[in-house]
Parts: sequence; structure tokens; C-alpha cells
Amino acid sequence: MGRCDGEAWRAIGPRMFAHRNVLARDADGHRFRVRLAQWMDLTSLIGRREEAGVERIVKSLPCGGTFIDAGAHIGRYSLMAGDRVGPSGPVMPV
Repeated sequence: MGRCDGEAWRAIGPRMFAHRNVLARDADGHRFRVRLAQWMDLTSLIGRREEAGVERIVKSLPCGGTFIDAGAHIGRYSLMAGDRVGPSGPVMPV
């Protein structure tokens, strides 16, 4: 049985799901719009090992701090940062 990775998903995802979107929740309870045909959207929901360091940084933000999400994709880190910095801390997805 083969493994399903990003390359394989790019070949079959669009045929299976076309332009379908779903609303999903991550482990922290944040809601996301996920494009089922997009491998990056799916793996952003479940997390990737290489993102553990970024998550630690985001979760260590002080209340009222500033967060700039320069690689904003579906907004997972922006939502996490918003929880940490609270209403007085700006979060800027770019």
C-alpha cells in the first residue's frame, strides 16, 4: 500500500473534492475553512512536526504583545496568537 503525501494528493485531491470547502476545528478549538483538495490546508489542521517550534513561540507570546504572521495561509497561527495576546495585542496576517 502506498503512502499519501503531498505529491500524491495534488494528483488525486482535486479530482476527488474539486472546489469543496468544509469548516473544521483544530485541537485548540479554532474554526477554519479548509479546501479539501489542498494538501497544505489538511496538514495545517492536524499539524506537522516541523511546526512544533513555531507553535511554542506563538503560545509563549505575552498578553498585549504584537504578532505578525508573514506566512498566513489559513490563519492557524494568527488565531493561536490572538488567543495569547488578547484584545489589546495586534495580530497582523500578511
